[in-house]
Amino acid sequence: ARALARDGDLALLFPRLLAEAGADRARIAVLAGGAGRLASDLRAAARGRVMEAADPLSIPIGDGEADLIACEHLLSWHPDPAAVVREFRRALSPGGRVLVAAEPDYHGAIEHPPAAAVLGLLAGVLRKRGAETEMGRRLPSLFASGEWSASVILHSQGPIPGPAGEALEGMIAEVRASLSGAIPEAVLGRWEKEARAASGRGSLFLHLPHVALVATRLHGGRA
Repeated sequence: ARALARDGDLALLFPRLLAEAGADRARIAVLAGGAGRLASDLRAAARGRVMEAADPLSIPIGDGEADLIACEHLLSWHPDPAAVVREFRRALSPGGRVLVAAEPDYHGAIEHPPAAAVLGLLAGVLRKRGAETEMGRRLPSLFASGEWSASVILHSQGPIPGPAGEALEGMIAEVRASLSGAIPEAVLGRWEKEARAASGRGSLFLHLPHVALVATRLHGGRA
């Protein structure tokens, strides 16, 4: 059995998928950039049998040889996600699975109060940098053909209620790192002031939904 993976963090779902793929026999490949929880789990499970794969459009494995492919934050940044899914289809064995994790849906974000809203600004900057900020809600359509059986899982980033302490400070640092230089400092400063004030009142709330999908490659209409 072989498993291919890129960075991810679905800590509860992934170990089960890996076990079902046959972790004791699996050959593990980590796509370039995989440095998070999923990549670490795969490297540990592989016991040193790790193959690095740099290009999601050219996975270095034969047709139908993979039992598990996993990725995080990949399709929202790739210019041709449909082509990536076709490559997943080529590499997977019949009955093999793909786990697509942590794809955002900024359109479904919830923020309060409006004066402390920032996710719309962040989404605009990400789109200018080439990201598809609604990939989370697009995922099912990418796996809608009769070649796949797919299930969708909602896993959220946030919410961050106030007062939030370290979570608030972490969010402010992340927002500043993402938006600094892309929008005027005066705008960032006003947002931070409003966010801190709302947090102090206990009224700050940010919720950014992320979507995961587990799809099984079908063969002849059946897994």
